[in-house]
Amino acid sequence: MFSPEIEEVVKHRSRALNIVWLALTFSVPIYAVVAYVVVSGQAAPVQSTDDILRIVFAALAVIHALMAQGLWFFLMNNASSQAANVGSQPAKTEVEKVLGKYFVAVLVVLAINESIAIFGMIDAILSGLLDRILIFVGAALVLNFLRKPDAARFLNKVTSRTM
Repeated sequence: MFSPEIEEVVKHRSRALNIVWLALTFSVPIYAVVAYVVVSGQAAPVQSTDDILRIVFAALAVIHALMAQGLWFFLMNNASSQAANVGSQPAKTEVEKVLGKYFVAVLVVLAINESIAIFGMIDAILSGLLDRILIFVGAALVLNFLRKPDAARFLNKVTSRTM
């Protein structure tokens, strides 16, 4: 559909996005392992935590999950509006700008999703309880898999909308 030059740009961006996605997705279970190692090695919780603190971490995780989804749609609209100036046969620089905005959207959302697992790790370490970290890690992983990047599909979608 696109020229070979554009295909190469998309291929390069896709490779970089997939590496970032893999790194941020596979770091999430590591937080559970860190919490397990720390909690199993301590005789008692680092500090006595109230249920209030656990509720705060859960609330922060929910807020971050909702914020990530809202930011995703906002940033995707921003990238799509940038693509409105791109025709069916875009120039290389135009494609790089649009994919740059897509890259930023993916990176920001993945980082926010990762913070959910970090909240779970902190909660587990402070409370000495490992039960809920799986919920935090599971939520972060599900959100990351929902936002697995596909630069070619994104570019096809936004350029077909502008034709």
